[in-house]
Amino acid sequence: MLSIATSDKKSLNLDKNRCRKAVEPEVANGVTQILKTVLTNGTARGIGGLAGGRPVAGKTGTSDGSNETWFVGYTPQLTTAVWVGTPDGDPERVLRNLNLGGTSYGGQVFGATVAAPTWKLIMDGASAGMPVLDFAGPGSMVQSGDMVPIPNVTGMTASDAKSALSAAEFSPIIGGAVTSSYPVGTVVSTSPSLKALRGSRVVITTSAGYTPPRPSASAKAPVAKATVKAPRLPKCRPGGPRPCRR
Repeated sequence: MLSIATSDKKSLNLDKNRCRKAVEPEVANGVTQILKTVLTNGTARGIGGLAGGRPVAGKTGTSDGSNETWFVGYTPQLTTAVWVGTPDGDPERVLRNLNLGGTSYGGQVFGATVAAPTWKLIMDGASAGMPVLDFAGPGSMVQSGDMVPIPNVTGMTASDAKSALSAAEFSPIIGGAVTSSYPVGTVVSTSPSLKALRGSRVVITTSAGYTPPRPSASAKAPVAKATVKAPRLPKCRPGGPRPCRR
């Protein structure tokens, strides 16, 4: 912060900045990714974002009694917070049916009613002429969690498989048994099988062995072979019929 002044433009003394890193950049980028949707699909979508489609993130806020409301939003270069509420913090006073600056606000007032549009006016003016910058995207760990490979334990005994999965920082449990060509009691598969969150549960499926199906009664019955008998030909004699046998 460079300076701050009252409404009558009197400068206020500022303490020396004592900035410190509160969260890791990857975490901040992940939170920003979520807060960008507040202005596109969330409670502040009605203000339409900033001029020129400038990337922005923010959050509305309304107290339980609707006597205090806020909007806090930021771009990669600027951050602004707008508060609209009761000066004495009267918990009995509800912001409803207000007339502010010549504009009437019917019904109950929320963070998106007055604070968010006011914030937009301030930020559009303050950002004019600045380059349009986008936020850095969050990494895969922030978006998907700490995903690690699951060891291939197929063919192991259930005990060895549990040890291998525990060593890889998973929580293995024995599930059901299925018919398979693997020896009885050995591991057929795991669920999930490729990757999972570190420390998550992995279910082990074991083999119940394989029993060949019994042949059906129809398969056991012998198949009769068809035979064809050749006709017996008459003995050959001079002047007799043809064909004949000699």
